Order: sequence, then structure tokens, then C-alpha cells
Amino acid sequence: MFLSCTFLLFLLPYVISSTPNPWIGRSIYFVVTDRFASSYPNLPSCIDSKEWCGGNFDGLITQLPYIADMGFDAIWVTPPVKQVGWRDDYNGTGYHGYWAQEFTEIDEHLGGPEGLLRLSEAVHELDMLFMVDVVANHVGPVHGGEDVVKFKGILGREGGEQYNTLGRGEGESMDEYIKGTPGPPNAMTDAGEECWPYYDFEEGKCDRNIVEGGWFGDLADLNQTNVEVREYLLEWIRWMQESFKVDGFRLDTALYIPRDFLDEFQEAAGVYIVGEVVTYNFTLHSEYQQHLSGVLNFPVTEKLGAVFNGTMSDLQALVSESRGAGYVDRNLLGNFVDNHDGDRFLRKVGGDVGLLKNALAFVMLSEGVPIVYYGTENSEVAGNEDNRVGMWEFGYDSDTEVGELLKAMNGARKKFGLGWGGEYAETEMEVLGVEEDWFVFGRGELVVFINNIGRGKGGGKACFEGVKWGEGLKVIYGEGSVNEGEGGIGVCVSVGEEGDPIVAAR
Repeated sequence: MFLSCTFLLFLLPYVISSTPNPWIGRSIYFVVTDRFASSYPNLPSCIDSKEWCGGNFDGLITQLPYIADMGFDAIWVTPPVKQVGWRDDYNGTGYHGYWAQEFTEIDEHLGGPEGLLRLSEAVHELDMLFMVDVVANHVGPVHGGEDVVKFKGILGREGGEQYNTLGRGEGESMDEYIKGTPGPPNAMTDAGEECWPYYDFEEGKCDRNIVEGGWFGDLADLNQTNVEVREYLLEWIRWMQESFKVDGFRLDTALYIPRDFLDEFQEAAGVYIVGEVVTYNFTLHSEYQQHLSGVLNFPVTEKLGAVFNGTMSDLQALVSESRGAGYVDRNLLGNFVDNHDGDRFLRKVGGDVGLLKNALAFVMLSEGVPIVYYGTENSEVAGNEDNRVGMWEFGYDSDTEVGELLKAMNGARKKFGLGWGGEYAETEMEVLGVEEDWFVFGRGELVVFINNIGRGKGGGKACFEGVKWGEGLKVIYGEGSVNEGEGGIGVCVSVGEEGDPIVAAR
């Protein structure tokens, strides 16, 4: 266990401070630590691999200037805690970090506790914020009682009270329960046919007890109603934050954790937590910001691939629904175009870099915390079928088309007051015009013209009466033009064959 602490402190609900959150206005570069960079020379190929590939904290430290040069002022790393030493039947090893064996140890594959602290210090030396991914919902694969006892301390108790065991028979051993039929219910597939992705709990179409108490396949689900487990996790997150100077956490599988525990977990962490709540149900999604300071914006950004293969009125509808959902603070939602759990965006749009650039411009300049997954700047990485490929095989070159866009968007955020501490950092965007192929919004001094025309389609032109010319608009990014509309009404924008987003400033 950790040093004792006053447990009553953890019983207070999370309250957002009146002081501006240090994450508002930041932009995050997200890496899978084992796959991004290594201190070891001559690493083997790491494509379509389920093994540890050799990426580590010290390797990441050497590439921090590369990340900072693109303008990012925060970094998010995958979970660093010690992973199970055995393999899963289907998914290989725990290189990704989401299969904890011991929460209080840092995995030596990545560099151990000393390496994690060196990374934290190096991040802060560059005036960047440090975000660490954590899992409080489950541990690694458990296939029987023989695996249960491989865990340490409270996590390895043979009786299994540390885990949720819905449907376990009286007198049934953990081994019999796990190996029996039907065994532990699956949180994603056994809670009801109409659960994912909308989780309609109110109409009784989805069983919340199974969602919060079922297992993720063979990943044993932690029982946060057990007082000892609860205290173990709360003391652990305090230790992580204090020992490694963590500025924020990303909380995996937050939807599957009891909400009263989320309140305590947020209070114990004492810093920004952005939770993974994977649902398209805006009402449900927004409720989790009553328990955590932020949530990853799945209802909007997970649908960007469909938007850029469809019409911009779809994006307008998503933005409108999001605004009416009752979020506590939309500036603390985490926006992204893709991540480590699904196909890369570039693959969703048939390799069209123009569409990727437009989606990124939306994510980078609308309200919320933009998050860019490693290698997005490199089309070979961003277009790879393996979404967790070893970055070292493709090199660290941000002087690419998308790399230049990221630099420009991060630069515009800082120059025009959208970055941390900026005049417009907490300003919501204003939708100024929508057509089938266009979505136009203003934020602060910027007017952003997003299109889904695509590359090599002949470009396009559109006029928008809702955009005021005022004293003029100057294009600061994109191959195109913005001019005053005919008769002084609105503005007209045009783009060429590249289909770039156009960003203009007043």
C-alpha cells in the first residue's frame, strides 16, 4: 500500500475551480510509448506486431523537440504501469499499457520509474504539460484462478472479491467462475442489444449493472465497491500524480466505471482528467463531465470520417446537438480525428490528404483541447493499416504537408489568442455558414473555411452572407482566396485543386 491519507478527502464531489484550467488552450500530441521512439539502436520492424517493440521513455525524450517544433505544448503517453507478463489468447502482449499487473510499479520495458520521472522533467523543461494514460476499470487478462494469484497484494486474492463477479454461484471458486459457462458477463456485448453506441439506460434497453460490472472479455473488472480496492486505486492515483509530476490524466474506459467512484477518483487526482466515454449519446456523454473535468469528444469527432465522406450539414447537426447537451465546459472536451483504437482518418477518406487537413483544421481551431495521434504528420504512418506502427521505421520529419499544417494551426492558436492564456481561449466558435461542401466558423479574430471537396476535384467557390467582411480578411493558411461578396454582402471563398482549408484573420 501507499502512505496513508485522509480518506474523507476523497468523498468530496469534483468541483470545477473558478481559476482557468491549465489545459484550456493546450494542444496535445499523443504517443503509444512502445511504438514511438527508442533509446536502443537498430530496432527490428514493428508493423502488425503484438509484441513489445522497444519504444521507451528515453527514446521519447530525444524526440520531444520534434514534437515541440510542431507547436504542441502537451504530450499524452499510454499507461506506464507494470503489465502482465503472460500473453492474451488473441491480442499478444501488454505493450500498449492497458493490461496492468501491478499499479504501483512502472514497467521496466519502458524504462521504469526513473525513466518516467526523467520524461516528466524533460517535458516540463520545454514548458509542456504532461498527461499520463491510466486504467481504473480493469486489469490484464485473467483466464482462470491460476492467473488471479499472479497479481500482487489485494489484486491477487484467491477469493476474487477484488473483481466484479456478476452471476457467480454460491460456493463457486474463482477458477470455476471464470472457466465456467457462461462465465463473467461481457460489459460490451451482454448488457443488451441496444447498448453500444448509444447506451439507452433510461428506456431499460441497456443494463447498467452489466456495463459497470461486466468484464472486457478476459480483462478482469475491478470492484470499486470494495472499500479496499477503492482506497487502493485512490491512493495510487495520488501517488502517480505526486511522484511523477503529472499535469493531467486520460482515464481509459470511464463509461464502465461507477460514477460515484469517478467523483472520488477526480478529487484524488487533483488535476485535469479527460475520460474515455465512447458513446454517440450526447446526453449521456455530457453527464460524465459532472464527474470528470473533461471527456474525449467521441459523439462529434468519431463521426468526422463520415462527415468528410458526406455533407457539411452533418457537421452542423453534430455541433448543434453538442451545444445543447449540457456540458459543464466544452473547452475541456478532447477533440481528435483518430486514435490508437480504430482506423486512421486518412484510411477512412481513401488517402485524401486534403480531407485530412480540413478535418485537422476543424479540430485544431474549434473549442476544446485538440489531440493529434503520433505520425499524423507523416502520410506513410497516417495511411498505414497498422494504427500502432513503429514510428522509427518512417523517420521523424515534420516538414511534410500535414506537418506544416499542424505547425500553422498551432502557431495561429498562439498568435490569435486561442492558445493557453489567450484572449479567446475560452471562446466558443460561431457557425457562420454551411453548404453541402462547406462549413464556416469564426472564433476570436479567425474565420475558418472547411471543405470536403477533396483533392483533385477541381476546387470550388462559395459565398456566405453570414461572414462579415468588415475591414477585410487576410488568408493566413491555405491555397485559396477570400474576397468581399458582390455588393458588399458577405464574403466569397475559393480553393484550388488541393482542396485546402482556408484560415483567414481579421
